Amino acid sequence: VERRRIRPADVPLDPDQPCTIIFTSGTTARAKMVPFTQGRLGVQVTSYAGLMAQPYDPAVCNVNTQPMFHLHGLMFLFLSLACNISVATTHELSVPEYIRYLRDFSPAWISAGTAFLQKLLDFGMSDPLFRLPGTVRQVAPGGSHLPPQLAQAFEARFGFPLVNTYGLTESQIIASNTVE
Repeated sequence: VERRRIRPADVPLDPDQPCTIIFTSGTTARAKMVPFTQGRLGVQVTSYAGLMAQPYDPAVCNVNTQPMFHLHGLMFLFLSLACNISVATTHELSVPEYIRYLRDFSPAWISAGTAFLQKLLDFGMSDPLFRLPGTVRQVAPGGSHLPPQLAQAFEARFGFPLVNTYGLTESQIIASNTVE
């Protein structure tokens, strides 16, 4: 599979200019605005794209249920696009609706909150014949702490890893496990 190169914009970007502002209350329980510069967001996306681009086929469409006002939702979108992968973004669906969504789009990578992953696992445990589409190779949980027992049970039931990340809106992703 030949990868297309993303052509830089004709107008030079200023890495110190803000490109987005995200609201958070994660570290202080008080609402605050966190500005992201073009440079800060670019470094995050390109460093992750360099690590994660290899396993993906640009013919697939990733599925993201995280809201676009949440850092994880935005980063998943930007990372997929940086890897030349289209993204289907939707609100958090019921498990049966979500399964139809996965079958329609055949994603390689999906992103969902840990509460929804628990619902998906519960559904899978109640139906031993249920499988996620064969195109799904990784799941990126985000938005809250991923309990180790959920990660282990999910991986055991569905047979592929959860790619866990750690960070805050204020710091972006500061650590991640990688899957080889």
